[in-house]
Amino acid sequence: MTWTSYRRGYTEIVTSAGLEVVFEPGDEWNSHDREYQQARLEVEGRGESGDGTVRTRTQALLRWQFKIKDGTVKRLPEADFTREVLVAVRLAIKDYRSQSSELRQKYFGPGFAMGG
Repeated sequence: MTWTSYRRGYTEIVTSAGLEVVFEPGDEWNSHDREYQQARLEVEGRGESGDGTVRTRTQALLRWQFKIKDGTVKRLPEADFTREVLVAVRLAIKDYRSQSSELRQKYFGPGFAMGG
């Protein structure tokens, strides 16, 4: 659900700007582009809630893994637990984007630092 929500939001923002979203490489992509896409699929983002009760890891925003400290669900009200999860997710996405930016710079130069 995390990936689906992110992808829908990303697609909506990009298409509203009049751009096309491409998630799968096409035949017109060269070996350099395909190498970049493969490297991007290996990027991991990590995040942890402020109180350390929720940790998450994502690989390319496609696969997500959550670790929740024992007793957290019982101890925290639902709203507080949700807030902690969202903090961890946001930080993992931020970490992923930072690493993705570095990867784009490596493959395409400093002018390509931005993107999703």
